[in-house]
Amino acid sequence: MALTNKAFDEIMDSLEKMNDRQLQQVITKGIKEKKFTGIYKTKLARVNNINLEEHLKNAGMGHICPRCGSTLIVSTGRRENGVQRLKCQSCGHRFTYFTDTILEKTKYTWDGWIEVVYLMLQNASVDTIKANLEASYLVPSIHRQTILLWINKITEACKELEQPILSGVVECDETGFRESQKGSKDLKDPLHPKEKRAPRMRKKASELGALGPEWNNVLCAIDHSGHVIAKHIGVGAAKEIDFDTYIAPHLGSVSYLCSDANGLYDKWCRKNSTLHYIRPSYYVDRLKECKGDKDMIEKYYNQQMLDYILEYGTFNMGYKQFCKIRKENSLSLAHVNEFHSMLKNDIRTGKRNVSSKNLDGWIAWECMCVNWRADHGKLPSTRNDAEKIFVQLLQTKRNILVKEIRTRKVDFTHVSSQYISNLEKKTEQARKKKQNYRVYLTSEAFNENFNTREFLQRLPVSQLKLLARKCGMKKFYSAKKGRTWALMKEVEKQPDLKDAIDSLIADWGTTNNEDAQ
Repeated sequence: MALTNKAFDEIMDSLEKMNDRQLQQVITKGIKEKKFTGIYKTKLARVNNINLEEHLKNAGMGHICPRCGSTLIVSTGRRENGVQRLKCQSCGHRFTYFTDTILEKTKYTWDGWIEVVYLMLQNASVDTIKANLEASYLVPSIHRQTILLWINKITEACKELEQPILSGVVECDETGFRESQKGSKDLKDPLHPKEKRAPRMRKKASELGALGPEWNNVLCAIDHSGHVIAKHIGVGAAKEIDFDTYIAPHLGSVSYLCSDANGLYDKWCRKNSTLHYIRPSYYVDRLKECKGDKDMIEKYYNQQMLDYILEYGTFNMGYKQFCKIRKENSLSLAHVNEFHSMLKNDIRTGKRNVSSKNLDGWIAWECMCVNWRADHGKLPSTRNDAEKIFVQLLQTKRNILVKEIRTRKVDFTHVSSQYISNLEKKTEQARKKKQNYRVYLTSEAFNENFNTREFLQRLPVSQLKLLARKCGMKKFYSAKKGRTWALMKEVEKQPDLKDAIDSLIADWGTTNNEDAQ
């Protein structure tokens, strides 16, 4: 049925009142109904490319030569599809406004890309993104795999965003995500990388817990202004070099570093003369044992069985002074634990887990959202926020190729075969001691950078005497607080010291909940 002149005039008049999204919906419907091809499709692509160029110009693209950095740039005409050619007068290099950006060779609209970023902020599914693009954004049809590639390009660009400098009170801790090889046909066994593993159920327990190669380790640091740094370092326990490479460069004037009793944080504090607030992983259990008894709490504090502060590696702060400092500076691990919960909720639940090979990009995306909240007072949630974020991502000039995305493999090289062997041995010892196969070692109990002297220096008198008994010693040289040096020297000479330390760790350094790690 033909449209009457009156109805046609009404449509034409209404075009002036339409916003960009409504206009794109009308054009999209026309493309679908009339199945425009040939010259219509070419003209539409030309208009779209010119529109994208205007946005790229506003974002600062095309003003600097990507090869030599010169600003002497001239235009040299347009291609048939409307893309403006650019030439550097210094080195002769030819490029376009799209060069080295996510939008290079795209055939989709600016608003379509903004919609993808906006829906990612809403934790929308791929099917939801597909439906929205096909309904409103000049996309007659789009494959799910294309959308996944877009998402990977966006999260990869997040890794190149400028990171904040953390200062004041900084909280550090690790969190874990089970290794995942979603989308891969060749599944590697993390315990034996040269072998293949069978597909598994999501709820199947790991063999060695969060310190084993079956779990991805993410190092996190957050200050009390809300700015955060996080990095996926690989599988297995964090090493000192990981902290020094990914977290330490972003630490400014740190007054207190808050962490668990993992030795790598203490080493950094000693090296940088920083006060170190420590809350051991068994803190809650020990606090429950006290049942509110102030004398017992103070006793446990003096034995370093609750939270405490090390002053440049030395424990010499009285309990009352500690309580005052803890309250004045709000020392805890609450902020970093909140960030862990957000990560797990968004990645494990919202996205039903992601492949380990793409985890680093998603961690960068989550950091970007949290840092946005710290700077703007709220999480990004509107299309206007999504557009500002997209402009920042374009300015990183990071455009990962589809080939790189498809050929990327899960990396299990962060841990060695010797590391796995030692972890298996110590985990088995701990399980026999506790008579529970669900026991896993914590990062405080198992650390490949283990230093015997530091370990002995940090032991309270009661545990140092217990270690001496495990070594078969009977004389303790009247050891008491502040006078343990002679006993430590004798303990270090014992031939069975290593086995005695392993036994002590099995008694005190285990947990029954691998997710707590």
